Amino acid sequence: MYRKYVNAFLVVSFITLGLFFTGASKVFAEHYADIYPLVGASVGTPYPSSYSVDIARDPNDVPSTPLPDGATVEITADEVLTYLAPKDFAGDWAGDGSDVEFRYFAFGGGQTLVTEPKVPGPFIRVKQGNTVTVNFINNGSETHSIDLHAVIGKKGGGAVLMAAPGETKSFTFVAGNPGIYVYHCVGMGMPHGIAHHENNGMFGLILVEPHSKRSVWKKKLHNAKEFYVFEQDIYRDSKTNDFDEDSMLSGKSPDYVVYNGRVGALVDYPLLATAGTNAIIYHGAAGQSIPSFHIIGEIFDWVWDQGDLTSHPLLNVQTTLVPSSGAIAVGLKGSDLIPTDLGSGDLNILVDHALPGFRKGALGLMIVQ
Repeated sequence: MYRKYVNAFLVVSFITLGLFFTGASKVFAEHYADIYPLVGASVGTPYPSSYSVDIARDPNDVPSTPLPDGATVEITADEVLTYLAPKDFAGDWAGDGSDVEFRYFAFGGGQTLVTEPKVPGPFIRVKQGNTVTVNFINNGSETHSIDLHAVIGKKGGGAVLMAAPGETKSFTFVAGNPGIYVYHCVGMGMPHGIAHHENNGMFGLILVEPHSKRSVWKKKLHNAKEFYVFEQDIYRDSKTNDFDEDSMLSGKSPDYVVYNGRVGALVDYPLLATAGTNAIIYHGAAGQSIPSFHIIGEIFDWVWDQGDLTSHPLLNVQTTLVPSSGAIAVGLKGSDLIPTDLGSGDLNILVDHALPGFRKGALGLMIVQ
């Protein structure tokens, strides 16, 4: 259902970006020459039809209400070989089987309309003090589990949710600490498994809403639009389409740095903001990098550093860091959001401003209606 909602605006964004190819936006091309080819790699081109699964999580896919006290949320573990990037990365592609593929580990289920496995996993929303049960179903061929950073003890639930292929495990916890937290797979519980399964996409965010009405975050949240962004390092073995652990351990930089699962994810599915309405972005990170999150043409009015939603936020921040296997929340005043100019190509561009990051794929768009 929500997909119909975004499609109308995707058409508008595709038309806008299509003007780049005809030279109508020379200013954009001149100022952002380095990232222009990357944008051109996927904008206006439908997801390759030869792939049955699009691994990308739509950033607009955020549940608006928390799970009720005592609720059960079902999460699945899946393994999917699918599209990661264009073969030439900055050239035209048609999904003819020559594109770059990758063996993803992904979480599905959750409390939104999209239950298929995506990267990141489903956004989980609960209230501080409430009890939550996780039913974890392993549909994969390897052992998977979930460590929720919002949980104290039991390895964040990982010691209880360790599920062999075909198994279902359950775990109940009380969400005692407010904030925005990462959850991720721990494989067999060993460092190798954690690195492998995070590299391949098994992570997500859980929001524990503070019960205090004095929270600045809660005040700014009123009538706000919320978005879900996760940056991921990918080390890829070109022979196996799987994790290249040797490259990671040798200190090499990742082959890809992507938002929401793959190159072009947040171009094909831009953040759909509204002028006059506050925007809050929840941003997680997985990998060796510490993203330097920035939106070209915007200033973060509020930054809830390291996922702390109860302290007073940082104000007027240009670029903010996201801890690896951590999360932050940033807010933009609705009064400062300028409607996207279809004629000039005036777009809000999400980047990892550590330059290798967005050159390797960490680039997205925010369209202001």
